[in-house]
Amino acid sequence: MCKLKYGKKIKPNNLALYLKRIWEWEQFWLYCALYLSLL
Repeated sequence: MCKLKYGKKIKPNNLALYLKRIWEWEQFWLYCALYLSLL
């Protein structure tokens, strides 16, 4: 399943969407870490 999902070549038009998703995920963990450090 993972090979099928990640084995595909990323199309150039999907690259921005893919990077945006990674960026949002990184920010989510950053906020999570900040929130936990304030507790």
